[in-house]
Amino acid sequence: YGVKPLFYSFANGEFIFSSELSTLVRAQVDLPQVDHDAVATFLAMHYVPAPQTGLRNLVKLQPGHLLTVSLDGNSFQAPESVGWSSPYVPQDTPEGISLVSLDQALAHSVRRQMVSDVPVGAFLSGGVDSSLICHYASQVHKEPLHTFSIGFSDAGCEYNESHYAARAAAVVGAAHHAVQVKLGNLSEKIDKILDKMGELNADTSVFLNFMVCEEARKYVTVSLNGAGGDEMFGGYYRHQALLGLELLRRLPRSATRLLRRGLDILPQNRDSRTGNLTRRLIRFLDQREGNGGFVALLRQDRVYPQESQFLNQHSPETLLHALEFDFRHFLGDNILSFSDKMSMLHGLEVRVPFLDPGVVHLAERMRNNQRVTLFQKKVLLKKLAAKYFPRDLIYRKKQGFAAPLEVWIRALPKEEIKKRCLDGLAAEMVREDIVVRLINDFINERKDFSLQLYALMVMNRWRAGQKSGF
Repeated sequence: YGVKPLFYSFANGEFIFSSELSTLVRAQVDLPQVDHDAVATFLAMHYVPAPQTGLRNLVKLQPGHLLTVSLDGNSFQAPESVGWSSPYVPQDTPEGISLVSLDQALAHSVRRQMVSDVPVGAFLSGGVDSSLICHYASQVHKEPLHTFSIGFSDAGCEYNESHYAARAAAVVGAAHHAVQVKLGNLSEKIDKILDKMGELNADTSVFLNFMVCEEARKYVTVSLNGAGGDEMFGGYYRHQALLGLELLRRLPRSATRLLRRGLDILPQNRDSRTGNLTRRLIRFLDQREGNGGFVALLRQDRVYPQESQFLNQHSPETLLHALEFDFRHFLGDNILSFSDKMSMLHGLEVRVPFLDPGVVHLAERMRNNQRVTLFQKKVLLKKLAAKYFPRDLIYRKKQGFAAPLEVWIRALPKEEIKKRCLDGLAAEMVREDIVVRLINDFINERKDFSLQLYALMVMNRWRAGQKSGF
């Protein structure tokens, strides 16, 4: 499913492979050239889908694929990698699955993942996925389970789930550890962590993972996490939005444009519930214009549209195709990738109970209305979690595992923002006047372009690190 990465290259008669992209970069005779097509995909998706890496002739093996290399004379030869199975093919079966079968599959998976000769703990945000994992783990753990959460003490309630995590930990009787981070200490941490990442990834969960893994390693050597729950069970707002697109397209364009103009005068930021809701509504209504579709809901490059092979080839229109897309790419190419890298930096092994084959194959057979409806996400999974946790803890607004990026960037001097965004690889991909306008609108108009600006910072730092030899 993509839990562990493998990068490889053929150059100068050598076959080189590694679990880290930066190792391959250093092993090349010359600095690898940038793959502009892959970088264009990054600007849209904020990660690079395999087999691309962002660098020419450096390849990432796709999940569930086999690469056979043979030595013929004095040179290495290898055909294209071959997939031996489809990682996840969801269906909308009439009978669906039962609550009992899901309960048993998850319990069995966690019991298997708890087998270890070293201390085992778990990440706990207080959300549905991690809370369920901790429930099953606490059933087989002889002593109180060590659990770990992270929050920002000075960035508002939208970015701090610590109280939810503490409540869930109390229910399962865990020994809970809450990491509290201050925004003032973020700048130096971000640069340090981006350099260690070595890959193109602008997901803010990267440095949250780094910090929570750092804390967890003080107490345990293995930690369970809830990755995969959202992708298999329908846990993202975009899954609901995809169902709503059909209704949206029935409305006259004049009506949606009028509502869209009305929303423009409201705050559009992530550090308040009103601003976050407005931001989501605007993105949803924008699908009434142009082609729309699921990938359009994901794209972050609308202010500087990019063309790439990946974006041209992928256009899932149904919920099933969207779930499969998220499993293969958002989970496999993004979440699992940075989770492995951040945990390994601390010598921490992260295990993923939701990705047990028994759980995955069961989730494939769900009815769609057991996954997501217009009014509820993760329908069946929440019903299961409500057996073991208070309903108000389970049926609450999803916050997600994200850092207060907008708050952090607004605290930077304008000249520093410009320097981070304009210098380097970004100048090859996006016109300077567009970047300057983004920065001015972000600062003066308080429009939330934090993700777009951060992506430019990431790509510049990434390329600069390669040139300096990391």
